Amino acid sequence: MVVEQALLRYAFADVTYARDPTYQQSDVEAALRAALGLVGDAANERTGVFGLHARRLGEREYASRIEGRLQNVAGVVWCKVSALGLFPAPAPDAPPLTDPATLVLPPTPRTLAGTLDCSAHELLQLADLHLTLTAIAELTGECI
Repeated sequence: MVVEQALLRYAFADVTYARDPTYQQSDVEAALRAALGLVGDAANERTGVFGLHARRLGEREYASRIEGRLQNVAGVVWCKVSALGLFPAPAPDAPPLTDPATLVLPPTPRTLAGTLDCSAHELLQLADLHLTLTAIAELTGECI
């Protein structure tokens, strides 16, 4: 038996969404964060997209899956992942990253990866400080 240390691999995400005006913005954004299962959110670590106990080693994540999960949040009319990416992995000889606050968001406009890939010994994670939620007025007419 060989035991290998699992490592956390941190992502960033920008999400634009339209809110049903009958819902409070703060309630909708709290529900969006819960659906994502952000780092340190013990209540949602088994069910959120990035919840520590909901993920498997090496499991990919998709922008479309994130959108689908967030689209089902009460009070969300529609949503779009506008940026998604991974922070660089620590060097092989560096200690594992334990504090996501040390990671600095890339400047805007950020890249949009359709898929987040990680190695077989990594778990994808998303910290609240690396999530940008932008509420906009509901669009009418053409879809974006």
